[in-house]
Amino acid sequence: MKGRLVFVIDSPFPYRSGGRETWLSRMANMLHDDYSVTIISLMNYTGRKEPFYEVPQDVRILKVPTLLNARIGGRFSALKQLFGGLLLFSLTAGLLAMRYSFSRTATFIIALNPGHAFFPALFASGSRVHRIACVRGNYLKEMGSLFPKADRYVGIARGLQREGFRRADLILTNGYDTSAAIRPHVSDQGKIVTLPNGVDNDCFSRASGGKRSEPKVVGMVCTLSSLRGTDAAIAAAANLNKRPGVSFRMLLVGKGDIARYSRMAHDLALGDIVEVRSETKYVDRALAEMDITLALTDGWGISHSLLEEMSAGKAIIALDSPAYTQVLEDGVNSLLVEDRDTRVLADAMERLIRDEELASRLGERAQDEAMKYDWSIVEKRFRDILTSLSRGKPARG
Repeated sequence: MKGRLVFVIDSPFPYRSGGRETWLSRMANMLHDDYSVTIISLMNYTGRKEPFYEVPQDVRILKVPTLLNARIGGRFSALKQLFGGLLLFSLTAGLLAMRYSFSRTATFIIALNPGHAFFPALFASGSRVHRIACVRGNYLKEMGSLFPKADRYVGIARGLQREGFRRADLILTNGYDTSAAIRPHVSDQGKIVTLPNGVDNDCFSRASGGKRSEPKVVGMVCTLSSLRGTDAAIAAAANLNKRPGVSFRMLLVGKGDIARYSRMAHDLALGDIVEVRSETKYVDRALAEMDITLALTDGWGISHSLLEEMSAGKAIIALDSPAYTQVLEDGVNSLLVEDRDTRVLADAMERLIRDEELASRLGERAQDEAMKYDWSIVEKRFRDILTSLSRGKPARG
């Protein structure tokens, strides 16, 4: 064994899906033959009985109990989330991580956020212990969404992130835009290394298919929420549906408030056009039903869903933001829109529905670009990062 990998994630992995969870699952499956892999996660509170991700049998999962599944609500719900959830998890995970201070082999404690998930890494010390803080989104914005009426909680998160940036041996980001965003807050910028997400091109390239029959299907695969642009997508569909001579369907797939978006579609007289489905393990199969995809998240990093859509050869309409422009180019492998304006989105959708040659060309170019992000490439890069860190060499990039 080359060493020990200890992942810390404030999620009931492997029972909950998400970008961090997908990355963790892939890393555990790719590296467990050469490293001893342990995952410290939340005890399952989702109600899901079957794991969403498959994990090798030799990967150890330590499930930390919290109060998140306790029936405490009302004005105390935020306190339950903060003290009975995040902080209790951090302290308990810290006690579990303390044992690695005595490790005789290289031990990498890899926190899946730079704040309360990184805090447990501070309990482990020693010359063989290496701390990695992963930044896979705007941590402070995420905390703000959890506690929208309590600035002091976000202040706690800001302090934890500041300490995480200071005490980490390496800060691993999932996009060049993410690296640029945190750079002003990191004193030793040589610690920042960009490792984009990956994609299984062998799997998703099979979802490209050939020329599809009418009507064309516009789709999204993501967490269904206003932050991800789901509301904007349905509003654009309503606008497009009023235009003569345009035939299409819309397919929305993901976790979130399925009932709400189904009602929204119905209220806009789109009941026969918009279909809303719950999340699926088989994203490639969902993408195989789509011709055009929408990437409307206003966030950080190169997302898994974007790379999967590119690998599947879909014609992509995306926001003209750093999260997307680091891999997409307008008119080359996508159509970029300045914002989520209903008419602008509908115009882009209509253009690709009517111009099948353009849609096909954009999808092919996107598929070519996705080859640069194959998981095999990401795995090699991550292995090189771990090797450099264990030898005390900077892993620049």
